Amino acid sequence: MDAEWFDKVRSHVVDVPSVELRHIPPEHPLDEPTRPRYEPTPRYVAVAEEFPDDSLDFVLVDGHYRQACILNALAKLRPGGLLVVDNTDWLPEPDWAVPEGWRVAHRSVNVVTETTIWRKPI
Repeated sequence: MDAEWFDKVRSHVVDVPSVELRHIPPEHPLDEPTRPRYEPTPRYVAVAEEFPDDSLDFVLVDGHYRQACILNALAKLRPGGLLVVDNTDWLPEPDWAVPEGWRVAHRSVNVVTETTIWRKPI
């Protein structure tokens, strides 16, 4: 996420309790396609490891490293939690590696892009 976008988003959620935002710059060129795994794991992706499994109600994936971020976040969501992924039209749905059984709770499509919300099974 670039610093300008981070500041804009932060200004909208500064007073929202239980929201934590961090600016962690990517460690790879932004024009490099996303992939599910990196060696070593970039700090941007590894931040998910700071949270216990089944501890988050909501995860939003946007920006670089989307596939790797999804894989690292799956176990962190509580049963019934929501995984929101922006720009899901960039890859076929199976390439996002969201497990079978995770129901699509919502998909919004506009003329530019698509956002998909999955719900972790209870």
